[in-house]
Amino acid sequence: MRPWLTWGRWSVKWISGILSIIMLALAGPAWCDCSVTVTQAIFGNYDAIGYASLDTVADISVSCSSGAPYTIKSDPGQHVGAGFQRRMLSSDGGTTLNYNLFRDPACTEVWGDGTASTSVFFGTGTGGPLQHRVYGRIPGSQRVKADNYGDSVVVTVEW
Repeated sequence: MRPWLTWGRWSVKWISGILSIIMLALAGPAWCDCSVTVTQAIFGNYDAIGYASLDTVADISVSCSSGAPYTIKSDPGQHVGAGFQRRMLSSDGGTTLNYNLFRDPACTEVWGDGTASTSVFFGTGTGGPLQHRVYGRIPGSQRVKADNYGDSVVVTVEW
């Protein structure tokens, strides 16, 4: 008998917010100004025995001067695997749980920094807030121990 079959349902939660903001102001025109807010992406209960993926969303709101172009990028997180395969780490540091962040609801466009086949968000300021939704997914069928898992991803807005 496999030990993971005896676990039943348990909870996997983010230890802290997944999205932290670092604003990187590049050499832009003096008339350009931007502000950013982000909501946390929080995964609920993950079933380590089941086969279903677990999804969540977070929103990034960017307000830039009218006509100001901007780009929103993310780093691969603190526990990245090959390419841009993000991983959450258990609270004891002994187990990882794969997940990723995407630009689209079908979870096919990995959100990143534009390298390693990742996509970024582009926008042009209107003077008011523009919303960009980020989709998170933990793939199903990961046989991990019950624990709290977390990761931090740095979001960079360039204008």
